[in-house]
Amino acid sequence: MKKSHSPKRWVSKRSVRFVSSRAEGDKAEKWLEASKQNLDKAIELSGPESDRAGKARLMAVQSLIRMERWQEANALYEPQLEIDRRIRGEDNPVTLLTETVMSVISFKMGESKRARQLLFHVFTVRSATLGPNHPDTLEVSKLMAQLDSAERPDEK
Repeated sequence: MKKSHSPKRWVSKRSVRFVSSRAEGDKAEKWLEASKQNLDKAIELSGPESDRAGKARLMAVQSLIRMERWQEANALYEPQLEIDRRIRGEDNPVTLLTETVMSVISFKMGESKRARQLLFHVFTVRSATLGPNHPDTLEVSKLMAQLDSAERPDEK
């Protein structure tokens, strides 16, 4: 397994990866402010439940995740999970991505039970629709393993 020498925190469409790295002060704050302004404009132009607002909300949450501001990320992205479930449905790929992001946020906030429930749902749906060997299913499986190993310290 190859390890990166300069790990970063990011959210992708396939998975959520988190490793130890914290965004730099002023640059991160400016990026977050620009992301929030973009979200406000998207809501103003397209409405709070639009795809545009959802994408802008994800960008702002990515900034908060990089800055390890879990409570703010949760407050900003929890409504998106409800919107996606209601509009797109429980098994929609976008809803599954939102659940994956929320599972990481929940875990980092100390809500490992909720994180596990969200990831288990994502894994179940992806296994049933894509198969157990699909890259998206395997990514969720890896994330579940990371969650398990983070909860149980090595027994040496």
